[in-house]
Amino acid sequence: MTCPVDRCNGTPNPGWTICRPCAVDLEKTLAEIPALVGHLELTLSRQTGNNPEPGARTTTTPLPYDPRASEATWILRSTLVGWIRDLDNTHQPGDDIPAMARWLFARRSVIVVHIAAGELVDEITTAATNAWRAVDRPTERMFLGRCGCDAELWTRPDTTTVVCRNCGTRHDRAQIRDAQLDALASLIVTGPEFAAYAVAHLDVTVTPDRIEGRVRTWRTRNLVQPVAHIHRDGTPMPAYRFADLRARLEGTA
Repeated sequence: MTCPVDRCNGTPNPGWTICRPCAVDLEKTLAEIPALVGHLELTLSRQTGNNPEPGARTTTTPLPYDPRASEATWILRSTLVGWIRDLDNTHQPGDDIPAMARWLFARRSVIVVHIAAGELVDEITTAATNAWRAVDRPTERMFLGRCGCDAELWTRPDTTTVVCRNCGTRHDRAQIRDAQLDALASLIVTGPEFAAYAVAHLDVTVTPDRIEGRVRTWRTRNLVQPVAHIHRDGTPMPAYRFADLRARLEGTA
């Protein structure tokens, strides 16, 4: 018996419908969806720089939105809604893509034994992959934040300095990253939310489920303490200061 996920020849994990690598792939996809939605929204508002360069000539009138991003968002939303209804038709999240991704992420143990888990992984990972393609930048640049003049700062992954195209100010990429992490320091997050932030901002090389598992272990060993309980999908979950979890993660990396 092989894993039912398309183009996978692995063996299902004992007691599961799919193999562990496909389950990890789904977890990573779901954890990255909140960041993906942010990119889609930027693209939809035509703020991503996917437009022609200043001064470039074009023979067509640009649309007030990006049709690829609009279609990708609709497909992603429809895919998540369909599978959420299939998994639980009574207790569902709101009509918000990040909330739906968190809802599914929290039900990983249900998904991996579901009879249609292979189809679920195929459809959700395909929808997310296509959405990422809709926001991919030809120059593979990354959005770092905003300059003091309010212009957006974009750079290539391998650069250490970025120059504002509006005012010419030079910015150190590491300093911008540190400032962003400082802004997150006081944020109160649950374990799954911290896992998603860690993947997006802390350059971790492990999967979100392992990070979430570490958070649970730290709490069991009294290495971190929750500062509140936040209701997610009707269930109270322990929540922590982002800075505390980051310090523990980087101290044990």
